[in-house]
Amino acid sequence: MTEETETLIDLWKETRTIINHLDKMMDGVRVRVFTLFGTITSVAAALYFWAPNVFIANMRLSALVEIIMILVLIPSIIQNRLYHFWLFKAINTSLRLENLIYPQIEKKGQKMQIMVTHSLTGLEERTGSYWQAMGRSWLFFVEMSIFGFMILACVALFYLFR
Repeated sequence: MTEETETLIDLWKETRTIINHLDKMMDGVRVRVFTLFGTITSVAAALYFWAPNVFIANMRLSALVEIIMILVLIPSIIQNRLYHFWLFKAINTSLRLENLIYPQIEKKGQKMQIMVTHSLTGLEERTGSYWQAMGRSWLFFVEMSIFGFMILACVALFYLFR
């Protein structure tokens, strides 16, 4: 193997490390948000039942808790999208590096069987933008629907608890 190929492989390894890290970070955000939403909404419901006459700034405490939950959800959704954008870029970089590495290694199979990013994603290099790719991703719409449902639930509960 040439020095150039070894350098490309080292860059590819770092890219794969970043991909794995960002994937774990996204999972962490999702778990944190889902857990926090369920816990805080349960606390708000308990406050509405056990302390219905507690008001802060002319707002029932349980309604205030739901407003605060919305203020926590929005930055968490933005953080999740940011991690996803970085993951998208890292996957593109990894695919590009694999396309450069593959012709230089001794071929013992098809690219989709040897190169891990190609085999996991089933993609060649992406040429479109992030938002073009998200427009074709059902997973993106499912995730945004879940986050949207949580925000709508908080708004509905705020009005219910007022």
